[in-house]
Amino acid sequence: LPCEIPGCGWKEATRDIHHLVAVTDGGKNTLDNVIVVCPNHHRMFHHNLISEEAVKTAFKLRLSHHPELYTQEQDARAGN
Repeated sequence: LPCEIPGCGWKEATRDIHHLVAVTDGGKNTLDNVIVVCPNHHRMFHHNLISEEAVKTAFKLRLSHHPELYTQEQDARAGN
């Protein structure tokens, strides 16, 4: 799976899983709480440099490409 941040051209094999709500803060290991990102975008998340709009767009793209993963939680995360 490529980096889910729209427009990212990361071509390396390495991917990170970022929790939108940290597990230590009660976040779950569920598709509506994780996003696959390249190491650069992962660091940006931890420095609050990724916009909520980019996350919403990423979830909308994920849902459009993988409707079998659809849940109401993901729909809410995508802003619907």
